[in-house]
Amino acid sequence: MLADTRATLIVNRGAAELELYFHMAGDQLEPIFGVDPNGLISENDHVTYQGFLEGTFDEADKFIERIEAKISGNPLPLEAMSMMLHPRDFIVPFATPFDATLAIGVCNAETPTEPPHLSELNVYSGFYAYQVDGFGNVEIQLPKTGRDILALEIKEFVNGAYQNTRTVMLNDNQMLELPAISVGFRGWLSALLSAK
Repeated sequence: MLADTRATLIVNRGAAELELYFHMAGDQLEPIFGVDPNGLISENDHVTYQGFLEGTFDEADKFIERIEAKISGNPLPLEAMSMMLHPRDFIVPFATPFDATLAIGVCNAETPTEPPHLSELNVYSGFYAYQVDGFGNVEIQLPKTGRDILALEIKEFVNGAYQNTRTVMLNDNQMLELPAISVGFRGWLSALLSAK
């Protein structure tokens, strides 16, 4: 099954917290999240960075305005950490929660001479929820936007320790489910060792 819409999701679980980090091409914001890109672009349809100097929390919050999320059957109170735009030709590591934290929080590329078009950029965003059952079943209902099939690569971690990678194919308006996990001896040992 082929898909023209692609994104990556890093999930980092803790006993009482959940972190979600997304990476996608800039022109996929609207098809995936239903986000109006006008907040990111200027009148000439290009991105200017001046408006981001005081933070990008407000823009990142827009990513989750149209989604419905639950964990263990309860509302999942996601909050935005940050959002960053990086040029597509500037490779930003996005394999671990640590990579993702840097990707959403550090502008490590020079400001382009000419303002780029949104399609020339990659978007990195992060969200968290505290005081929740971080190991519980997560359901995320993305908005219906008329997009094609979304190929979503999911990288899962527990307390920063890698667990698995899988790809799910989601139809427009299809529920994304992250099944509950049982953290046994191996999971706790892995998490403990990775923290040293």
